[in-house]
Amino acid sequence: MTSYHKASVLTPASGSVRPFNTSKYKVMHIGRINQKFQYSMDNQNLKTVSNQRDLGVQLTADLKPSIQCQKAYTKASKVLGMITRTFSYKGRDSY
Repeated sequence: MTSYHKASVLTPASGSVRPFNTSKYKVMHIGRINQKFQYSMDNQNLKTVSNQRDLGVQLTADLKPSIQCQKAYTKASKVLGMITRTFSYKGRDSY
C-alpha cells in the first residue's frame, strides 16, 4: 500500500480514493506531564492548539472550565440585555 493510500478515505458513492485534508486536523496536548510529541499525517505535521471548541463546548489543555463559563456568561448577558431593551414595561402581565 502506498503512502497516498495510507492517508486517504474511500468514498462510498464513487468508489474513488480521496486524500485527507490534513490542514483540518489539530492536536491538543492535555495534562501537565504530557510529553507533547509532534504528530504527523501524510508526511505533514499537525497543528498543535491549546484550546478548541468541539460540539459547542470550549476545551482547554488544562481542562479548566473557566473559558466555557465566561462564554456562557457573555451569551446570557447579551440575551438579558436584549430582553431589557425590548420591553419598556416589565410587569407580571407582560410575560
